[in-house]
Amino acid sequence: MRQVLAPGGAYHGVKLIVLDSIQGQGLAASATKSYAKVLDFARMCEEHAITTILLCHQTKRGDLAGPKSLEHSVDTSLILRRAMQFSLLAVRKNRYGAPLLQPMPLRFDPVTIRLEPAPHCEAKPAMARTYAGAGTGELELQASATIPGDGSRGRMTAPGLPRKEIEQLVSCISQMKDMDFGELNYSINCRLPGSAQYNPILGLPLCIALIGSYIQKAVPGKNIYIGEIDLFRNVRAIAPAISQSLKAAIDAGDIATPVTLFLHPLSAAEFTSSESVRIVPCDTLEAAVFQTWPELR
Repeated sequence: MRQVLAPGGAYHGVKLIVLDSIQGQGLAASATKSYAKVLDFARMCEEHAITTILLCHQTKRGDLAGPKSLEHSVDTSLILRRAMQFSLLAVRKNRYGAPLLQPMPLRFDPVTIRLEPAPHCEAKPAMARTYAGAGTGELELQASATIPGDGSRGRMTAPGLPRKEIEQLVSCISQMKDMDFGELNYSINCRLPGSAQYNPILGLPLCIALIGSYIQKAVPGKNIYIGEIDLFRNVRAIAPAISQSLKAAIDAGDIATPVTLFLHPLSAAEFTSSESVRIVPCDTLEAAVFQTWPELR
């Protein structure tokens, strides 16, 4: 305060102060006295027409790290989080205007190195195709991932699908670099014909659909994903019976071509690439993601 507000201070006369970051020295959320001093400093700067930007950490839920008084005391609260090559911006509080509760995807302009709105600024569902065997045939996994509104917790809507299985897949995705899957809203749709039950080999297409919605990129319609995802984000090989059934479905024209098959390398070796069928071996979820969207590497 002396360096900024006192006439002889080293920073006297400045109009903007940025503190990066207020938790930089490991300040605990329970250190209310230390936070109170920071907020007192910001209020005194405001009285002298000095704008103060406080950079701080955020929790997994997207809240400001620290006591509740931190967000209550500031004029504007902005949350910026990473999502692959995008950054998601939300304005949780705005004392001088409307908040922006639905996060806006931003990207860096390669020329100016500034953040600008990404091409898709609204929630975008994604769809991934799969094949579940002769009795089930081809299926579509539709998914939508959005950040909940201010003050609400994330929820999952997946009619007819095992909730625990999906929560495990979401947990696997959140372990990937730059995939901040926290308290989000997940809406998943997969209509299984007849009395068919969920098959673990739907794990790969379900993950691809969720990631596609999260990064707001479409999944190529010619791609078919088949494989179980384990806790290490590895893709498991499919049963030989499903491979034979898939071959027969392609030969019979039940599956439109050209088609690109994403499979474990052992399962991929059972197929032969041709002009109408392209084979993409992928042993991990990351490999399937980067083969689907090479620009994310």
